[in-house]
Amino acid sequence: MCKMPNSSGMFWDIALAAALGLIQLGLAYLGWRVSAPEHKMLGYFFLGVGLLGVSLTIALAYRAASSQGELQRQLERVLFKINDVSVSFRIKVPLEHPALKDYRLRVEKCAQQMKETLQLQCGAGPHSFDIAGRTYLKDFSIPTNSELYPRQQTEEIPYLLLTQPAIKVGMFVAQPTYQEGVGIQSKPDLSFMAGKLMHAPDNNPPGRASFVLLYYDIETKTLFIEGTRVPTIEGNWHSNGQIASIPDLTNAWVSLFPIISTPKLANVLGGDTVEWQTTREIDKTCSLEEVTLYVSNGWEFPIGKDQLNRIVRNNYGEQFYLVKLGRG
Repeated sequence: MCKMPNSSGMFWDIALAAALGLIQLGLAYLGWRVSAPEHKMLGYFFLGVGLLGVSLTIALAYRAASSQGELQRQLERVLFKINDVSVSFRIKVPLEHPALKDYRLRVEKCAQQMKETLQLQCGAGPHSFDIAGRTYLKDFSIPTNSELYPRQQTEEIPYLLLTQPAIKVGMFVAQPTYQEGVGIQSKPDLSFMAGKLMHAPDNNPPGRASFVLLYYDIETKTLFIEGTRVPTIEGNWHSNGQIASIPDLTNAWVSLFPIISTPKLANVLGGDTVEWQTTREIDKTCSLEEVTLYVSNGWEFPIGKDQLNRIVRNNYGEQFYLVKLGRG
């Protein structure tokens, strides 16, 4: 528990500083009065004592101000507690792996039809339209009821990979130690996971939109997983108390680990099987494009693609992104 500054001691510091200020003024005046040639040394003495009083006054005033600053910081930590966090993210998923071939061809076929007709087809939904001389269809979303959504029975690996995304977030007061091929070695001061894992309870607060969707970029033939204000998963919040409020996030370090082939897939696919290894191979080719952390009381911490350039891989080849936060 943080110790609050002693307000009684702070009062006496200020009172003593004021008293010394008056004394030093009196001594300086007296020194000036007696600074005739025959009393020069005595005048210098009183002036020296006056200057000492000034120094003590400044030191005590600084101490009082520091105490006030610490009091304000502790007050802010109480007023701006981190009670909940949600995460928006975008993950790029290349579809070149052989295990995704059938699904990729199915999506590309419909995408080509949409590109030629400029009309949504195959149950696709709108995502964004670009205007460059004329309106053209740039990309489209893939709703869960769309025929383009991965089929659970016949497209097991695409279904498991693309419908169970999550992102693990670690927060550190100081820059964590890390080593390529080993990963991040420091234990986070606050960590949580946001996403929709298999069999995980729905932790979406009432009245707040939260969803994860798939969308496909026609020009680049790339699939993306896009999460919007996804809440943390129950049971995955761990804190040592060092990061507990908004002020604690100023200049904090954040590690981001996008998870597609979640550990729960190992159980679904029967342990360390060929299918499980395949999902891990695909996971390593994915990349995190952008993230926004939404913290209690409307604070937002956007993290753009240009900030996601410090990548650390562990012994499994999995990618961790390390970012230093600014003020939200």
